[in-house]
This record gives sequence, structure tokens and C-alpha cells, in this order.
Amino acid sequence: MLSQLKAAAMFILDPPWTREGPETFTMAVPEAHTTFKRGDVGWAKRPPAVVQCPSCHDLFTHEFANDFLDCPSCHMERSPEEFAGMELVALVCPRCDRRLDQGIRHPEMMDVPEYASCTECQYHWEYQHDYEP
Repeated sequence: MLSQLKAAAMFILDPPWTREGPETFTMAVPEAHTTFKRGDVGWAKRPPAVVQCPSCHDLFTHEFANDFLDCPSCHMERSPEEFAGMELVALVCPRCDRRLDQGIRHPEMMDVPEYASCTECQYHWEYQHDYEP
């Protein structure tokens, strides 16, 4: 009986992550409320976006949502607030670099994607979880 208690205590006390460091910790499991294992919330954590330059029509990656939009081909520059006016080609999974499935749930309120999901690595991003009319 004592050995069973020790084994149970070791299971509970052992760290729940498999790699070095707590940043790999996740409680999401396929049997839980979602099938997504990793994700982010908020515009600042938006996945990298491939956009088309309005000046030269080349495609470039806008890595971070709050950075200026800089075309490497023609050096066009726009503020981050002008992202909605750019032609969005795709959002890219920050985990496995695949194209994300994306969408807008509230087209009358939003002109940028509200969510994006990767069917390969189960990554999911949400613009925000609560909406004010």
C-alpha cells in the first residue's frame, strides 16, 4: 500500500511538461473542451501574415502585428493600424509554418481575421474572446 501511495505521489509531483522549462506546459488535451493544444489570444500575438504590397504587388511577410508594414521590394511603409487595408493572402502557423484556416465571425464588426487554426499541429489563435456591440 505504501509503495502505491509513493507511486501516486510521484506522478502528481512530477512536472507535467516533457521538455525543459515550464513554457512547454499545457493542460489542453484532445478529450477536453478543445482539440487545440497550443494557441494565442490577442492582436499583439497574431500569427505572421503574408500580405500583398499595394504599390508593387509583391508578397511579403508581416511577422509581428504591432510592427510597421514594410515592403522589402519597393520600401512602401504603412503603420500597423493600416493592416486592415492591406490585401491579406494568408496567416502562417508560428509552430509548423503551414497556412492557417482563418475566418471572421462578425463581419459587421471586424475587417481583420478573428481566428486562425492549424489542422496539422493543432495551433489556434483568437483575436479576442469577448465582444462588445
